[in-house]
Amino acid sequence: STRADTLTTARGAMLRSAVLPGWGQHYNGRPFKALFFGAASAAALTSVVIEHRSIDGAPTAEIHQDRAARRNTRLLYFALSISLAAIDAYVDAHLADFGVDLQMQMRPRGALLTLTATFPWR
Repeated sequence: STRADTLTTARGAMLRSAVLPGWGQHYNGRPFKALFFGAASAAALTSVVIEHRSIDGAPTAEIHQDRAARRNTRLLYFALSISLAAIDAYVDAHLADFGVDLQMQMRPRGALLTLTATFPWR
């Protein structure tokens, strides 16, 4: 693939995960990551909604303020989960043609770990 194709694919993966966390990971062929980012973002959004609904029922102004602050913190976690999903999808797609071979051999006097990396030269 060319550099332009790689960047287009990477941007597409990033934008997909920015719209729906996990979608970019699915696009990259990483189903477990897709499930992780989708579930993490859904959990964060659910906690935002639950906390938001509890604000109006606060018995005092102080509790109202505390609940609003917790909701805002959880909203920040949700935004962070979206950002991390988008960044992860971009990096995964960008490094898709980065050849890495990791081998481990068990020997009588210990283990041998071999890492081979292939860098595309353009």
